[in-house]
Amino acid sequence: MFTPKTRNVFITQLTLMISLILLSGCSEVVETKKLPEPIKSIKYLKINPKISSLERKLSGYIKAVKRSDLSFQVSGQLLILNVEVGDHVEKNQPLASLDSAPYKFRVQQAQADLASAGAHFKKSKENYDRQKSVFEKKIINKNAMASALAEYEQAKSAVSLSESKLALAERDLTNTVLKAPFSGIITRRDFQSFEEISARESVLEIQGQRDFEVSFLVPSSLISKLNQGSKINVRIPVLGVSKQQALVTKLGFKADVRGAFPVSAIIESPNLDIKSGMSADVFIDVSHKNEAILVPESAVVITANNEERVYVFNQKNKQVAARKVITEVVDMNTLKVTVGLSAGEIICVAGAEFLRDGQVVSLYQSNQINH
Repeated sequence: MFTPKTRNVFITQLTLMISLILLSGCSEVVETKKLPEPIKSIKYLKINPKISSLERKLSGYIKAVKRSDLSFQVSGQLLILNVEVGDHVEKNQPLASLDSAPYKFRVQQAQADLASAGAHFKKSKENYDRQKSVFEKKIINKNAMASALAEYEQAKSAVSLSESKLALAERDLTNTVLKAPFSGIITRRDFQSFEEISARESVLEIQGQRDFEVSFLVPSSLISKLNQGSKINVRIPVLGVSKQQALVTKLGFKADVRGAFPVSAIIESPNLDIKSGMSADVFIDVSHKNEAILVPESAVVITANNEERVYVFNQKNKQVAARKVITEVVDMNTLKVTVGLSAGEIICVAGAEFLRDGQVVSLYQSNQINH
């Protein structure tokens, strides 16, 4: 028989024995298997070198090829101004006139001076002819003959001078009328009627309506791409998206303070709505003559030591290998690989910064890019 005390001791010992048996049964180490790394699918590009067709866009503005500041060659009061800004005019059409009265008076005065000089010349010539005849008969001495000859030559010179003064006076009178040098449109008017105008002071501006050119600045890195006669593309945004061809006619040989060279190109077959002063986009061909390997900017990873690397896919072992490359910037999204890649190779073009050398990957077929 168990006493209460011995029964409690027995139960305690039995519990300990059962616990030890259970613990010994759980002492085996459960081995867990390591899960394989998931294979990442990559967006890729198969290298296909080609002649790159690239254009560099510059800004310019349109101006008329024919443009002239019109001014009088003489001074005076502006009496008549026949045109307004925007008027279409024809070649040799009178545009403005000065007060011609002072210039008519000068013509009349020059005519009178010429008439007086002509009369004196006639008298001197008659005297010279008479003295010459008498001298040949040895009736007068040589000094009298020389005096008559000098008077004749002086009168002859006076006639020539008077003729020149008359020609100048007539020219000045003609210049009191300002005519259009070519057909075009009036783009500026600087004076009003009855104002005093100095000689060679601009009165009007005229521009042609048929021939236009684009003027723009070319950076020194691109100036070698252009020559006189080179063809470029021009687009005028306000007239639409279509491009027009232009022929380079003026090529600056001295850069401005920013290091850019001034260039002008005549637009071939310009749009009828084109106007001087419009802004224009100019496109210069900077295509590479040799086949170029172009890749997206996202394909190139910059390492800690500032090296450029791409990940090249090996079709045999399905792994990517990091490879050093050398690139040139084409635009903000495209790089030209000059060293490190060959035709037919496959590279990762998205998420390359998350790959490691030797990593097994698969190609994401629906997102292949061809370059």
